[in-house]
Amino acid sequence: QIMGNAQVSGRARVFRRAVVMGNAGVQGKARVGGRARILADSAVHGDASVFGSALVSGNAQVYDRAAIYDNAEVGGNAAIYGNAHIRGTAKIYGDADVRGEAQVYDNASLNGDSLIAGKARVHGDANVIGANVFGQAEVYGNARIFGGEVIDKGAVAGHATLEKCNVSGEALISGRVEAVNSEFKHSGVLSNTCVLLNEVVEDLSQLTVIQSGDRILVYHKGLVSLYWDQGHFRETFEAEFEQATPKKAFKLVKDPVIKGFLYAIANAYPDDSK
Repeated sequence: QIMGNAQVSGRARVFRRAVVMGNAGVQGKARVGGRARILADSAVHGDASVFGSALVSGNAQVYDRAAIYDNAEVGGNAAIYGNAHIRGTAKIYGDADVRGEAQVYDNASLNGDSLIAGKARVHGDANVIGANVFGQAEVYGNARIFGGEVIDKGAVAGHATLEKCNVSGEALISGRVEAVNSEFKHSGVLSNTCVLLNEVVEDLSQLTVIQSGDRILVYHKGLVSLYWDQGHFRETFEAEFEQATPKKAFKLVKDPVIKGFLYAIANAYPDDSK
C-alpha cells in the first residue's frame, strides 16, 4: 500500500502487506515486503531491503545493500547502509550510523550519534548511546556504553556500564563493571565486580580486584581504591576512598581479607607503600 505523499520510483518494489506512507520514499532497486512499514520522511533506496514487520520512520535512511527485517525499528535521523543488517527486535534511533558489515540484533538498541561499523556486532540487550563500535568489536549481554569507543577485537558484555571509556586490542570487559573515563588496552578479561575511574589499563592482568562481602578493592599501578557494593546491578557503588597507597589503605580498612592483601602488598612492594 502506498498512502499519503509517499513515492515509489525506479525499479523499487513494495509488495505483500507492506505500507509506505507519509512523505516516505522507496527508490532505486529497493524492496519492501512482508508487513514492513516505511513512514514519515524516511527513505529506502539503492539495493536496500526491508522485510518482516520492520519499521523505518522519522528521517531515517536505509540504502546501499543494507537490510532491516524481523521486528527491528529504525527511526530518528539514523542511517543504515553498506551491507549492515538490523534484525530481531533491535531499535536504532537518534543520529546513529550503522555501516560496513556491522550487525545489530536481538533486543539491542542504539541512540545518540553512535557509529557501528566494520564487522562490529551489537546484540543481546546491549545499549549503545553516542559511542563508536567498529573493527571486529562486540557489545552484548546487558552492557551499556555511553560515549567512548570499542574497537579492534575488544568486547564489552555482562552487566558492564562504561562511560567515556575506550576498549581496544582483545580486552574483554564483562561481569558487573562500572568504569568512567578509563582505557582498556591490549588483552585480558575483567569479569569481577569492579569500579574504575580515570584508569589506563595496559593489560587487564595487571589489575587486581578483590571482593570481600560488600567491599570491593581495586589495586592498580601501586594505588588502592575501596568501594561499597550496595547490592544492585548498576550505579550502586559508593567510594570509601580512592587512589590511596597500600600503607594508608591498610589503616583505613577493617575487613580482614582486604587488610591481609594490603599487608602482603606493603611488604612485597615497599615502593608502593610510602
